[in-house]
Amino acid sequence: MAIRGVQYPRPGSYGLRTQSDIFENDEDLRFAAVATNGVIDLSGKLTSREDFVLQTAAFSQIVETVYTHRTSNGTEVILSAALGKIYSGTSTLTELLDYSGTSTTLNSWQFASLSAKIFLFQAGIVPKVLNEADYAAEAFTGAPWTSSPNIVLAASGRLFAADDATGNNRYTLWWSNLLDGKVWNAGDAGNLDVRKVWPGGQDSIIALAIYQDRVIIFGTNNILLYS
Repeated sequence: MAIRGVQYPRPGSYGLRTQSDIFENDEDLRFAAVATNGVIDLSGKLTSREDFVLQTAAFSQIVETVYTHRTSNGTEVILSAALGKIYSGTSTLTELLDYSGTSTTLNSWQFASLSAKIFLFQAGIVPKVLNEADYAAEAFTGAPWTSSPNIVLAASGRLFAADDATGNNRYTLWWSNLLDGKVWNAGDAGNLDVRKVWPGGQDSIIALAIYQDRVIIFGTNNILLYS
């Protein structure tokens, strides 16, 4: 029996397709029936994820959150949270903020960047603001929430925040003044109470996103879209 080699250029590169006729011709073999641990490359094709490379060898703590901040001049700065502290850098970690003396030492921060500043939100801790020039801490101008939101999102020139579980408010969406994420009670800052608009009954906000100029509010069992 003759053995013939068959070439399939860029298998699975067209993306995921689960129809039963996927293998009927060679063209369809460029679709993947199963796609795990893949990424989309610059050309929009599905490709394999690059290998992980160890960046920090001399740091003994467990890093729980990592965020990439792009500065005003386009430089990328890696921020990370571990054992009650915020660090910058990769091969060498530089301490920027120590919050280990707060009521919680959880490291599940959500980060957002706006107008040359870095915003950090986490349940149970007063939100933090760092200036990208020297990473000095700055203060908010008014805080409409009772305790501290657990969600923050930068989009459309402002910050959005939600999920103040510690303050018993998981139903309000807050947004900052335009281009100023430190101002939440002046200008065109505002809020939205969604308790009466969940289509499937009472719910709690657990995540936010922006899609096609709409604010997507994710509840445990419902999704709201606002434009």
